[in-house]
Amino acid sequence: IIVELIHVKSLKLNSKTSSLIILTYAAAGLIVVLWIYLMNQWDGEKTEYWYHWRRNIFTVVTQPANVIVDYEIVATWVDLWERTSKMSKSSSRNVIALRYFLRFVAFMMAFGFGLIIRSSSMAVLLSLSMLPSISGIIFVSIGGYLINKTICPDKNDVENRNWPVAESIRRASLIVCSSKLCEIIGLLGMLVTRNHPQLGYSYGFFNVLFWFMYIMRMWGWLHYLIYSCRRNLKKYAKVDVSPYFGFALVGLNELVGKYFSPSGE
Repeated sequence: IIVELIHVKSLKLNSKTSSLIILTYAAAGLIVVLWIYLMNQWDGEKTEYWYHWRRNIFTVVTQPANVIVDYEIVATWVDLWERTSKMSKSSSRNVIALRYFLRFVAFMMAFGFGLIIRSSSMAVLLSLSMLPSISGIIFVSIGGYLINKTICPDKNDVENRNWPVAESIRRASLIVCSSKLCEIIGLLGMLVTRNHPQLGYSYGFFNVLFWFMYIMRMWGWLHYLIYSCRRNLKKYAKVDVSPYFGFALVGLNELVGKYFSPSGE
């Protein structure tokens, strides 16, 4: 998507672009972590040097990106709210201040998380790792609810021209919040079973659950970002062959074709 936005000269310095870049950063870290696990499982690394390094990747790459992406995408909803609402200059300034405040909170949480837990015990690491998921559920659910109430109060009102946008936000919020809830369950499971004499065998299950739902959360955000970039992906607008829209707009294709022109207007 980033390459295509560059190709059509539409890559701008905004929340959508930063979200795409951070998702790419998180995906790269995730690939490295999963490769380390795979090599360890296959006894491909005798010294386990990289296996012990996975903690650093977790605290510097995957979890900070978890926090920042949530807040950046909520900032895109703030932008959408600003564009769709009639407000005074003072209100507009307050909205801009809110957007920067959210970004500041995200980066403070991300870097604070990395600095605090890099040298902490595994129990502290697993416990504090729940904070990004908990805060993400709160902000995403509240932000999604408020923006949908603004642009399309009735989720069954398919005649509303904003319904496809609102539905994409609802779906992304549902996928992301559900995934984060399962991430918390996975972290709790690892915290309880890591040294448990009877339940220790189930540690691997909770570990896999956490990483699988981490991927699902990224997938949910990717759905929304593809839809939000639809105006710049015109050459993929054919529903029957679209690698973008066919992936991002399952169940919405006909409605998008009905209420939006090929240019996305």
